[in-house]
Amino acid sequence: MHRLHICLPVRGVLRSQDFYARYFGFGPDPVARPEQGEVALRNVDGFAFTLHTDGVVTLPDGVHFGFRAEDAETVRASLARV
Repeated sequence: MHRLHICLPVRGVLRSQDFYARYFGFGPDPVARPEQGEVALRNVDGFAFTLHTDGVVTLPDGVHFGFRAEDAETVRASLARV
């Protein structure tokens, strides 16, 4: 199964948008029609994020997502940058 989309609750939509753009290369999704309080992002691989806030963010323990990297050094460099 190939993942294409995830919707994440966030405390600050604009701050989160900046984070995913700066560190993971996500930009505005040109085909999205975000509602108020939401922003849609997409990366070059076509993976889409919808970030939204309703003022309350509760995530269960262990929630995470992953990206494929070329090698361990790329992972370490990304971790240092973030």
